[in-house]
Amino acid sequence: MYKIYCFFILFFVIAGCSSKNSPPHQQLDLSKYTEMNVVDARSLDGCSFLLEDNSAVRYQPVNLPDSVAVDGKKIFVLFVDEKNKMTTCMGGRLIRITDVKVLKK
Repeated sequence: MYKIYCFFILFFVIAGCSSKNSPPHQQLDLSKYTEMNVVDARSLDGCSFLLEDNSAVRYQPVNLPDSVAVDGKKIFVLFVDEKNKMTTCMGGRLIRITDVKVLKK
């Protein structure tokens, strides 16, 4: 009985590790994301980091993660406009980031 039990455990472990059952690696779909560059604007009064798209339009995120707050870093973001809010920076349109993707080189 012990041998049958060990056989079934070994069978399920090997079958579970099979690569043909693994889902294929999917390409990251960035079609809904906006490509932006992080801009250090701490020299301006009341500002910290801003985001600039490829058309040189600047955005002021209210929730930029510290992990991407690096001057010149290229990121892809999903965002929504932040309504009825004001800041002292006035460096760009206020946005709330809903998702950030950083491509590894």
